Amino acid sequence: MDLRRRAALPLLSLALTALLLGLSPFCGFSAGQEVLSSKGQETLSSEEQREEKSSAGEEESGALSSGERGEEERPQTGESGTSEDGGEREYRVGILQLIQHPALDRANEGFVQALSDSGLRFHIDQQNASGDQSACQTISDKFVGDRDDLIYAIATPAAQAAAAATTEIPIVLSAVTDPAASGLVQSNEHPGGNVTGTSDLTPVEKQMELLKKLFPETRTVGILSSSSEANSAIQVELAEKSCAELGLETKSFSVSSSNEIQTVTESMIGKIDVLYVPTDNMISAGIATVAAVTTDHGIPIIVGEEGELVGGGLATYGVDYYELGYLAGQQAISILKDGKKPGDIPIEQLPEEKLKLKINQEQAKLLGLSIDDELHVTKLSEQRSGNGFLASLLGAAAQGLIWSLMVLGVYITFRILNIADMTTDGSFTLGGCVCAMLMLSGVDPTIALLLGALSGGLAGAVTGVLHTFFGIPAILAGILTQISLWSINLRIMANKSNQSVNRIASDITFFAGRFGLTQSEATLVVGLLAAILAVLLLYWFFGTEIGSSLRATGNNEDMIRALGVNTNSVKLLGLVIANLFVGLSGALVAQSTKYADVNMGTGAIVIGLAAIVIGEVLFRKVRNFGLKLGCSVLGCIIYFMIRALVLRLGMRANDMKLLSAFIVGLALCVPVALSKWREKKSYREYSAEDEEEAEGVGENA
Repeated sequence: MDLRRRAALPLLSLALTALLLGLSPFCGFSAGQEVLSSKGQETLSSEEQREEKSSAGEEESGALSSGERGEEERPQTGESGTSEDGGEREYRVGILQLIQHPALDRANEGFVQALSDSGLRFHIDQQNASGDQSACQTISDKFVGDRDDLIYAIATPAAQAAAAATTEIPIVLSAVTDPAASGLVQSNEHPGGNVTGTSDLTPVEKQMELLKKLFPETRTVGILSSSSEANSAIQVELAEKSCAELGLETKSFSVSSSNEIQTVTESMIGKIDVLYVPTDNMISAGIATVAAVTTDHGIPIIVGEEGELVGGGLATYGVDYYELGYLAGQQAISILKDGKKPGDIPIEQLPEEKLKLKINQEQAKLLGLSIDDELHVTKLSEQRSGNGFLASLLGAAAQGLIWSLMVLGVYITFRILNIADMTTDGSFTLGGCVCAMLMLSGVDPTIALLLGALSGGLAGAVTGVLHTFFGIPAILAGILTQISLWSINLRIMANKSNQSVNRIASDITFFAGRFGLTQSEATLVVGLLAAILAVLLLYWFFGTEIGSSLRATGNNEDMIRALGVNTNSVKLLGLVIANLFVGLSGALVAQSTKYADVNMGTGAIVIGLAAIVIGEVLFRKVRNFGLKLGCSVLGCIIYFMIRALVLRLGMRANDMKLLSAFIVGLALCVPVALSKWREKKSYREYSAEDEEEAEGVGENA
């Protein structure tokens, strides 16, 4: 390789990274932070803001819009005030929010508004952990290092991280169901220590009564939550108790990651009449995915808070998180301005008159229902309930097909190039994030899909340059790219860990609307078309001269290099093509689930390897290259079907990762065990033949 080409490669790496970052402003994010001064600016009073929000809520028929927060992730400065000695003082307040979604956003806004209304002069350092609990601890340590005067922690993991970081700085928490049960305070009545705040314990009993009033014929209520949130466990227990008192049977379902939401929801079909979703951060972020499945089968969703109505919840009787945050802000004022000790301020809840009943009339129409002011429900049309078992298999097949594009990408690196490419988890997420943000920006969904695939290819190119030019081992180069992509994906997502495209048309909704299909059926059609085209395209490409060079490089790199082929360029091309398919898969998953999440690619490489191994074990006699690609696609479908079946049989979603490890291990061990068994069988047969020959010779002698 000459000097010019060597000099061009690092420049290419930098250019690719810059291009990835350059997608951020195109998707609507403006990078950088600035300090905003509110001096000379008018601030709405809390009453005006509440009236304005209430008016907006009526226009939306109870389904609030998540909106955009234009000042997010930026420090803010409040109105000037005077301290007790007559001099001005600026208070430093650190705000730690666990994850971005409407409920927590409103708790944040209400808190800031309360400080603004107080007349205090303050400086706010806004930080969002994007659902990463380790980031919560890092941010908390930063606040302690900055010697902030007060920390406002939104959601339980954020509060726990802040409490672990300091026992001196006052901490005001919010959106925590039971601070005492979470170990944050000694008791809710007498917190003690440096922590106080507001609880978002929803009126679960009244929500269950609402469910019973709306649907008196209900027999079985499904409860969906994430297994990682203590808040959800408390609400699930309360819901089960309330349902038992109302004579309702309950079936609880849980997920451990956002990728499991659709599969777990599909496993409920045929088992429940109504679904209840508490105030759960993970489920709230993926509520559109839940509603896409339940709506197709006529299952209404009663939700824990009004923000979940936007994604497809039908009704709630719950907490106004803006008011909850405002109440927490008043507690902070009493600490900063009046000198009260957090341990002497009881954990507060909103009074009953502040709780709100909300009905999503738009969702009611989709379910074929009409709900009047007296909460009488009239069926306008019959919704198909379908067979639960078949619905689970259909959904699994659909998911398997769109994920199979990622499997094909992994096949290229793992089986053809013989490279363990760890870029997969990051490039999968990148494709989904780019596609979602472009769709939100008004870009045609098909173009957004292709650009999502292209972004995945660019991520593969960065890994390729790190590996081929700088000599970094392939596995480490992939890890470096994957780690950097987490931050890049956050930037592309406007520093939000989750972006919903629920109300935006996509390629999947096009097929659903044009041919009258359900979401799962449309996903199946799109996935099948995409998988067939991908297999045909790859079969053709690897039959070309350059494709053959790529396959030969994986088989014997030294030999193909001796024949004059630039193996570095070939490997770079292979990584680009592989991650292009991975990015395309991520983009399709974002359109299917109707949202993108910065953690959506977690474990993608494991799924890819599992699908490849399953395909090879079940179809081990296949020798044709095109059929091998097809076997990887079938392996992915089978993998998702196995997950769906075990969930239908009652396996908890918490054990899904164990199941994945078991499937991969079994698929790897079975061929080895069979091979050894055949060897022993052949040895025994040959030994028996030798013994017979020896006996024959002896008799003849």
